[in-house]
Amino acid sequence: MDKGVYVLLIETKACTIKAGSLGSVFIRQGWHAYVGSALGTGGFARVQRHLNLNRNKDKNPRWHIDYLLLSPLCSVKNVYCIITDKRLECVVAAGIEGEEIPHFGSS
Repeated sequence: MDKGVYVLLIETKACTIKAGSLGSVFIRQGWHAYVGSALGTGGFARVQRHLNLNRNKDKNPRWHIDYLLLSPLCSVKNVYCIITDKRLECVVAAGIEGEEIPHFGSS
């Protein structure tokens, strides 16, 4: 299984979600990019899990992004995968212009 870094391109309507221990988070309407790591044992299988969660809306959330993907006001429009064995999430995220949601997805 290939491993690396991925970016989910997500379109949302304005909403407030409950994101686990982070609590209530306001998500503004528009386009959002979520950068994640797929360096674990499953590799890019994590991306497929995110897509299934967004389409089926019937699984248990595990990560902050899962709570957003469960919202009927959210839709994944595209996915970009970068095959690498290096931790490049921060480099990729820094190259994306926009406003970040504090602590959302950060570890």
